[in-house]
Amino acid sequence: MANLRSTIALRYEPNPIIICAKSYFSTTHYLPLYKSYAMNTIILVLQIGLCALFIYFGLLKLILPFKEIEKRVSWANDYPNARLKMFGVFEILGGIGIIAPHQLDISPILTPIAATGLAMVMAGAAVVHLRRDEIKMILLNIVIIFLLAGVGFNTLLEILGVNLN
Repeated sequence: MANLRSTIALRYEPNPIIICAKSYFSTTHYLPLYKSYAMNTIILVLQIGLCALFIYFGLLKLILPFKEIEKRVSWANDYPNARLKMFGVFEILGGIGIIAPHQLDISPILTPIAATGLAMVMAGAAVVHLRRDEIKMILLNIVIIFLLAGVGFNTLLEILGVNLN
C-alpha cells in the first residue's frame, strides 16, 4: 500500500537535475540524473579525434624540415620556418588542452579555452585558404571550427553546472 501512495515529483536543482521520490513512510531519496552516456561518449570521441588531429599536424610542422613541409602544403612558402614551427607548437598545446584538463579534472576551464584558441587558429587557416582560392579546405576548416565549438560549449556548460537533458 505504501508504494501506491508514493509519488515521484520532478524537482529542478541547479546541478544536477534531481528526481525526488517522496513516500509517506520513508524519508526523501534523491537520485541524480547526469548527462546521458551517449552524449558523454560523443564528446569524448570528438575530443580524442580533435586531439589526435591537432597533435599529428602540429608534430608534422614541428619535426619535418621546411623543404618537406613545402612539398606537402602549398601555403608553406607564405611563411618563414620559425612561424610554421610556432603554428606547430600552438596546435600541439591546443590538442593536449582539448582533452587533458577536462578528462583529468585539472583546471577543466582550460578545455573550452583551448577549443576557442584552436577555433581561432582554424579561422586564420580559413582566411589563408580563402586568399588562395582553396574552397575545399575552407569547408574542412569550417567543419572543424563547428566541432571545436561543440566540444568547448558542452564542456563549458558542464563546468558551469548546466544540464540540457
